[in-house]
Formats: sequence, C-alpha cells, structure tokens
Amino acid sequence: MDLDKDVEKKLDEILQKATFLDLKDVPDIGLYMDQVLTLLGSKLTFLESEDGDKALTKTMINNYSKNKLLPSPNKKKYKKNHIILLALIYYLKSLISISEIKTLTTPLNEGYFDDEAQLSLSDIYESLSKHASNVAEDTKKDVEKKLLQAKETFGNLDENEAQKLRLYSLISALSYDVFIKKHLIEELIKEMDEEKKNL
Repeated sequence: MDLDKDVEKKLDEILQKATFLDLKDVPDIGLYMDQVLTLLGSKLTFLESEDGDKALTKTMINNYSKNKLLPSPNKKKYKKNHIILLALIYYLKSLISISEIKTLTTPLNEGYFDDEAQLSLSDIYESLSKHASNVAEDTKKDVEKKLLQAKETFGNLDENEAQKLRLYSLISALSYDVFIKKHLIEELIKEMDEEKKNL
C-alpha cells in the first residue's frame, strides 16, 4: 500500500463527489415529489450506501415537512427553496441530529423562504457553496499535513509494520479532528437554540 497515493486518490474522489448542488440544475417551476427525488437522486449521490440505500426518500422528505425542517409543499409541488433546504439537510444529516438541523433550518424557513424576502435563500445557498470550495481546499491541505505527520512516525519499525501504524495514526488524527469539530458544531447550535428561546 502506498499511503500517499491511496490517501490522495481517495480524498480527490471524495472531494469530487461531495460538491454542493448547482442551483442551475434546479428548475424555477414547482416539482412533484417523484421529480424532486429524481433530481436530487441524480445530483446528490455522495451519502448513498453501497447496498443501494437512497440518501433521500419520500418518507424522509415527508418527515422533514412534518417536523418543520421544511415547509409543506404548495399543492403537492416543491419549489426551488424546498430543493435548497433539502440539499442543506442532506449535507447536515450525516453529522448532526434532526433536532439540531431543525435549529439551523428554522431561521431560514422563517426569514428567507418566501420569495418576498430581502435576501433570497438562493443567495444564501450560493454563498455557502462558494465557501465550501475554500473549505475543500483547506481540508485537502490539512489531510496532507496529517499524512506527512503520520509518515514521520514509527521509523524505527519494520517497514510493513510501520506502514500499518502510520495508517492508524492518520485515521486517528482525522477522527480526532472530526470529533472536535462535531462537538463545536453541537455547542454552537445549542447556543443558537438558547438565543432563540430567550427572544
């Protein structure tokens, strides 16, 4: 196993798949549930499992509406802002709970979902999408740094054994990084929730 090449290849594959939904692909007309699933199913495939489980299903979308993460469709039609919120939920659901996602989506639903809002949900999403490309670049540099640190460890061991431990070292460093950031996200969401309750 060539740790450098393997990690670099896997990271590039992940960064290619884990892109934000391009809003040019979202029509300005209302879509029925099956059309929404077809659109998002063709564009957001990153979280689908290898055994074919879909990242978004009709039941999930109905539950998001029922739990107020997403406004109900108008005459069974979902507009562009519904698609934007579904994309955001899609990205968040592998990291945080549904109640935490609700804390994040509620201000978007209340302040920016309607077409009359001063700032559109499309503008907010585009801003997040642009920021995501910078995050992807920073992530790549950070993984390369952690990889270099891992490669510099266990030099006194047999090369085969050292290689296994270097991989373990890299996975541990990446896991700890995610662990810290996940807890920071949860604390920031708690703060948002507390501020909302105090209004």
